[in-house]
Amino acid sequence: MAEQVADGPRRGRKPTPRTWVWVLVGVLLAGAAVTAVWWKPWQQSVRLPQSACWGTLGPDDYRVLAGRDGTATLRTDYTISGPYPGDNPNRECFLVWNDGRKAMLDVRIVSSPDASEVEAFGGRPATSVDFGADGRGWISSGDGPVGVYLYLTCDYRQVASKRETADPGFAIRAATNPALSAAPIGEVRQALVGITLKLAKGVARQMPCANSPRLVDRPPQL
Repeated sequence: MAEQVADGPRRGRKPTPRTWVWVLVGVLLAGAAVTAVWWKPWQQSVRLPQSACWGTLGPDDYRVLAGRDGTATLRTDYTISGPYPGDNPNRECFLVWNDGRKAMLDVRIVSSPDASEVEAFGGRPATSVDFGADGRGWISSGDGPVGVYLYLTCDYRQVASKRETADPGFAIRAATNPALSAAPIGEVRQALVGITLKLAKGVARQMPCANSPRLVDRPPQL
């Protein structure tokens, strides 16, 4: 009889420290599950235009510039198809994040007599980027907005009534505010280099540039 009592369940046994550890783990896991159901991080979404900047860019090009959850709105002024300058010498394209005042992507294209203005980079420190024999480029250094400038040598068709001599190329600038992006700054900078190269190729094709500008096939790695 004593053996049966000894082998039976011990009703008055106190929880050991190890038992309390497993109880605490269970509580934490349950709390995390409840939080996940309430927050639903997987339902966060990014809504991007399917095409941007005169059809030269797609979502995969500018997705890195977007935040974790929101909508990018597109605004494009004028066209990059020749003859140039047409209605306005400045071509502009903006992707605005969540209807704010800060542009997720800010693109400006204007004719330029040489690369000096682009090379000056507004007085900001910059590093040169090799876009090819007909694409001299620079990317901003340091903190603040990230900008990429490219001077494209382009033999384009000029509007006769505007000027007697056409500028020999275009200054192409693409900029972004990295604070809007959920990606590391290195990925933002690399994405902007790829965007600028695609813009230059779009100008060369749509303007068009009779000299068939020599540009690299793939974005240079920073």
